[in-house]
Amino acid sequence: MNPKKLLSLLIVLSLAFFVAGCGDKTEDAVTVGGGMGLQELIAKDASGFFVVNIRSAIDGGLYDEVMDDEAKKDVEDFKAKTGIDPKKDIDSAVMVLIGELDMDGGQSEPDFYAVISGKFKKDTIISAIKSGKDANITEEKAEGYNVYFIKKDNETKKDSYMYFHNNDTIIIANTAKAVVTGIKTIEGKIPSIEKNEKMLAAYKKAKKDHMVWGSFIVPMDKAAEAPMPMMAAFSKMEGIYLGGTYKKSKLELDIMLYAPDVNSSKEMTTALTGMLEMIKGFAAEEPAALEVMNNIKISQESDGVSINLTMTKEQMEMMKSMGSPM
Repeated sequence: MNPKKLLSLLIVLSLAFFVAGCGDKTEDAVTVGGGMGLQELIAKDASGFFVVNIRSAIDGGLYDEVMDDEAKKDVEDFKAKTGIDPKKDIDSAVMVLIGELDMDGGQSEPDFYAVISGKFKKDTIISAIKSGKDANITEEKAEGYNVYFIKKDNETKKDSYMYFHNNDTIIIANTAKAVVTGIKTIEGKIPSIEKNEKMLAAYKKAKKDHMVWGSFIVPMDKAAEAPMPMMAAFSKMEGIYLGGTYKKSKLELDIMLYAPDVNSSKEMTTALTGMLEMIKGFAAEEPAALEVMNNIKISQESDGVSINLTMTKEQMEMMKSMGSPM
């Protein structure tokens, strides 16, 4: 998984959904209109979620890293048309993945919805999208809710659904089913993760002080059948946490692989350490890449394995040029 892409996922999602048609918070601080807490935004059937502090991402320099000149121009055009500045008027976003994640790659894109908090003007946003050249927007009914379907004319952009909960909160999803799930969760008509023991446990364990952070549950029961023997150590893994902050041209990445007991933690730590040493062997002829590998710290914890990595902007660009997923 590309750490930089993961860090940029929600900021791009939030900004892109607004401009496509037109050409440090903690747990307690992440709220939507009416002061709802973060747990209340995540559906019971969620397999994962990511939270991003949009403003922190912009202030930290991530905006300039992930937005190319064309995308920045689209943002400025949108601002001119609506008076809404995504860089100032969007505060935070929560992306929720629905349904079981597929480690075998059978599910290319899971259903998801994003709850975006900020200051919004429904009429000006709809008008801006309608006047755009790359999308058509129509109002539809989805299980009785008035939602907007945005059909993208550009093949590189995907269709989406949008729902205005109030002037502070918008829900955006990739399917009609997902947008309804998001609406009903916020309205309290279907249970949140408070009724999902595994997801709630992953949520409570998560560190919430990163620019982007989240947890997800991945079925690992087939790990024992993987061609690489080391993968068998992860067959009991209960979940994954990932948190990242990009600030002053430096990426700080924290990963936690949760295990049910100390023995499983030990097995996972041993396997990960072995994998890292193997990768270092491949990188031996590339001193710069080896330096990055040496920065990776793997530690056994009572409830899993922690992985920590810090990379400079130059190191990320170097790894990218070498074809690395970093």
